[in-house]
Amino acid sequence: MIVAGTAIERVGRIIDSLQFYEKVWKEKVIPCTPEEGNLARQRWYKCKLRQADLKKDSREGEQYFKEAEDFREHYRLNSSDIPEFPVLSEPSNGATSPDRNQLTPTQRIMVVASFKSGVSPQAIADEMHIPLADVEMELKDIEVKIP
Repeated sequence: MIVAGTAIERVGRIIDSLQFYEKVWKEKVIPCTPEEGNLARQRWYKCKLRQADLKKDSREGEQYFKEAEDFREHYRLNSSDIPEFPVLSEPSNGATSPDRNQLTPTQRIMVVASFKSGVSPQAIADEMHIPLADVEMELKDIEVKIP
């Protein structure tokens, strides 16, 4: 979840980022742990602030900021603890790699989206616990189109 979210945020797709994080914490379309759900809420908040900042001199910007602050209060988020962009974790030692054919469509999309955002292929492989060669292979097989 964090790799895909990082990719979407880093390419500056604010609306897509908001929608992605809502699919995690609100709609529960993307399976996640409670910690990842909380992280998705934090990321949604940061993205909403970015959206507000882009429209800061308008009524729309004021509305986005109020929505973000109401959200922060409702979920009791500490804004000073939330980094500007997600931080990818270091790979854990001893992790096993799944077979390339066992990657889900969601994992494949995460690999492509992450690569296109400038996250290194090695970081993707480490995060997903797959061999680097599989990352390169998946990039040849998948095409992501964002509407």
